[in-house]
Amino acid sequence: AQFITDNENTHTLLAVNAVLNGRLDNNFATIAKTSPRNEVVMLLAMKRNDEALRKSKLLPDNEALTHYLRAICLNRTEDPVDAYKELKKSFDMDPSLKEIAKVDGDVTDLLSIDK
Repeated sequence: AQFITDNENTHTLLAVNAVLNGRLDNNFATIAKTSPRNEVVMLLAMKRNDEALRKSKLLPDNEALTHYLRAICLNRTEDPVDAYKELKKSFDMDPSLKEIAKVDGDVTDLLSIDK
């Protein structure tokens, strides 16, 4: 990335690369404007959990990933009951998310509620 000139065509690419290398704050705005979902993910990465929860409520309800992200937000803001409901809803919509949840530290504690 250090050899790529930052311009209109490469700016988002360079921002993604920077985020993957831990430089979140300076690249938040660039990534956040790519989609509402990416904004929520960036807020979570930056531990801005309350703001992420508020923004997650604006995501489309007909997408499994919306409910998965809300589960993370709710669990981080200490609402495990609603977090569990959102996680279950995400699994109902996309069962493949169960495999991701098994190794996702943000929701693994919710999986034990089923047992």
